[in-house]
Amino acid sequence: MKKRIYITFSLLIILAFFSGYLISNIKDGTSTKTISESTRYTTGVNIEKFGAKSVEDSPGFDSREAIQAAIDSGAKEIYIPFGKTYEISINSQTYDGKGTGIGLKLHDNLRIYGGGTIKAKANTGGSFALLANTNNSIKNFVIEGVTIDGNSDNSKAGSRRSNLVLFGAENCRFLNVTSVNSPYVGLMMRGNGGKKNAIKGSIVENSGYIGIQAQKHDGIIISKNKVYKSRDNAYDIEGNDLKGGAINKGTGEKVIITNNIADGCRTGIFIESTGRVIVTGNHIFNTTNGGFYMNRMNSGSFYNVVSDNEFINEDHPGKYIGGMIANSSGKSMIHHNVFKGFLVGIETRSKATNLVIDHNYFSEISQYLIYPAAANYSLVKSEIGINYYEEAQANGFPRTTPTNSAKYPNRIFNVSVTPAKSLETNDKLSDKQ
Repeated sequence: MKKRIYITFSLLIILAFFSGYLISNIKDGTSTKTISESTRYTTGVNIEKFGAKSVEDSPGFDSREAIQAAIDSGAKEIYIPFGKTYEISINSQTYDGKGTGIGLKLHDNLRIYGGGTIKAKANTGGSFALLANTNNSIKNFVIEGVTIDGNSDNSKAGSRRSNLVLFGAENCRFLNVTSVNSPYVGLMMRGNGGKKNAIKGSIVENSGYIGIQAQKHDGIIISKNKVYKSRDNAYDIEGNDLKGGAINKGTGEKVIITNNIADGCRTGIFIESTGRVIVTGNHIFNTTNGGFYMNRMNSGSFYNVVSDNEFINEDHPGKYIGGMIANSSGKSMIHHNVFKGFLVGIETRSKATNLVIDHNYFSEISQYLIYPAAANYSLVKSEIGINYYEEAQANGFPRTTPTNSAKYPNRIFNVSVTPAKSLETNDKLSDKQ
């Protein structure tokens, strides 16, 4: 009997030692990957404890109220179980300046995570969002690993409901989120006051309008995402200032768009009335409006850098454009990019200004590497430096750029042009009309 007590006591001492060791390691960040992964997904409140039921267990069940109860419970972390789908309806309330109909209302200091799916119930309409905050600001919100399915094929006709929207986000994160079948925008952060945010590692597919949108941000990183089959822009950055003005750069800045992929969208990266944007290391395929696009609404798009990207057109060779700068936007660097398979590599129009276009690699371009549109002052006060064309010219095309003519004597105004070099022949391209 004494021996049994001694053995039991010894085992308890050993277990206590190792428990203390593991807890110490977890606190100081040296725990093994296995331990950190196993604890990562068991700390939150499981939505099923509040009555949510998956379609696998209870087909047709509406989990909106149950998940909302979990969100409103005061818990800091909400867990969506892996491999399960939870259908939710939306309410019929109209929110001023935002739209009508919301599924789940989000708030500050909340993390929603897991590997499950939140899906709009069939025949759902609305013009707001499946998940969103309803006020004008939200802080410290994180959603990670969750799939959001807008069920667009089974939504009411004319629905303009986005999958996930944050208004006035500060220090918020979309991490490894999957958005599919949104009737409108897949993932969106918009409204005044946006800053210190990130959208990383997410997949957005089959959006009725835009894949990922960020509006009026003072600091956001959009990286390592994949956007497929958006009807309009894959990545949309907007910061229009209605006051306008020739040198007004808009209300957004400090935007980094890096290491993303887009395929099968109208435009790859659309920068509108927002300045100080860095676009680098992205792979943009098969766009029908432009691989990238700088544009002005009321305010301009200035002081951007577009570098080290691939803009590739494989589905429609010889059509469309690789990049566009329009409407008095510019003051930007475009360098060390690849443009392949387009009608025109880069187009400028309507007083695109102060551009440096240099050391880009062009291939399989039908007409012009850089094309100021057929109008006066399509490109002003700029430098077209050394650029390269992979193939040789055929029948005089492609050319580096068109020249001024009697009809458009100031098509290119105060612009220095260096003819591009053919890598096939090691000669400069001829730009004779």
